[in-house]
Amino acid sequence: MSSIPRAVQVRRFLVTWLGRSPFNSRNPLGGSVEWSVLITPVASFFGAGLAARLAVKSFYKEKVWERKAEAYTVIFGAISEMNNWFSVHQDAYESDTEMSKEEKEELWTSFKSEITHGVFKRSGFA
Repeated sequence: MSSIPRAVQVRRFLVTWLGRSPFNSRNPLGGSVEWSVLITPVASFFGAGLAARLAVKSFYKEKVWERKAEAYTVIFGAISEMNNWFSVHQDAYESDTEMSKEEKEELWTSFKSEITHGVFKRSGFA
């Protein structure tokens, strides 16, 4: 094992490899100050552009999920209304009672109006 501390060994390696000490220079690129004047605005511009692009992408993904959720709500609402209509008819059939024409017409009218108006109202079409 070497008696030289690891930090000194790393510093010597970097001085040998780079030809200068990276710890003494004010500019990490080792060049003139003009490079840092150019790199800072360019990096800031690209960073801001990347952040804006990611934000817009995230926004559109959230909007798609909101539209899907609304569509599923409308679909399940319509299925629920259909289930109600069929369960009333099934109950009448199983109890061997005949529904009057007025009851059927009233049930059909409420079903039809709920499906058409309810679906369109919830979906934002009406």
